[in-house]
Amino acid sequence: MTKTDKIDAIAVCRHLMYNLNRLHPYTPPLYHLVELKQLSRDYNSNNQIITKAKGELKRLLQMFFPEFLKHFKPFSKWTLDLLYDFPLPSDYKGLHIESLAQRIRSRSNHVEQAKLIKYIAKNSIGNPNNLNAYLINLCL
Repeated sequence: MTKTDKIDAIAVCRHLMYNLNRLHPYTPPLYHLVELKQLSRDYNSNNQIITKAKGELKRLLQMFFPEFLKHFKPFSKWTLDLLYDFPLPSDYKGLHIESLAQRIRSRSNHVEQAKLIKYIAKNSIGNPNNLNAYLINLCL
């Protein structure tokens, strides 16, 4: 192996001589620009995570509670809260309509919505088990 320190030094000096008018002094990047870049990366990363979780939740609901998707938007706040507590159709069996209506009171027609949820949960064709409930809760 040969040492090229002399050759490299000459190359750097030549570059400086020929490009002196185009060179600028080094200025470190502003701290807030560095922080903005990091925040942008975090924002994009979080968006990707949320998108994947939404897709996974929709896929799981399609398998275990498909009727829910036909009647309700799966990503509204009251729906996510309800699915967190009662992810599977079998979870609605023992619930009274009044207590279910209390949980979804953000909707103006919450009693009708509660009746509909009970009805579709009773007649659901999904295949629920405890692992499926756990998987749905992971997405939420």
